[in-house]
Amino acid sequence: MSKIFEFHAEQCRVSLHGMIDRYTIGQLLAGLDLSKSCKAQLTIDFSEVEKVDSAGLAWLLKIVGQANRAGQTVHFTHLPEQLLKLARVCGVESLITH
Repeated sequence: MSKIFEFHAEQCRVSLHGMIDRYTIGQLLAGLDLSKSCKAQLTIDFSEVEKVDSAGLAWLLKIVGQANRAGQTVHFTHLPEQLLKLARVCGVESLITH
């Protein structure tokens, strides 16, 4: 199984790769504890993501909630258009594109 994320602690940056869907989301949930990653701002880069489904959107919303509770800021870069469309349909686009 290939890794779907890399964490770069010096930059407080997570780079995601491949597909973020119901089959791979378990790797993110089990392997990436963002509450301990960075204290102020974390950047999650989607530039290498090929596909994201509703499980990926749910994960993003979970990350936003965790960050808010911890007083952190999370910034998403290179969000795929399919993810933005899904967020629009669900009425949560403003939560991930601030």
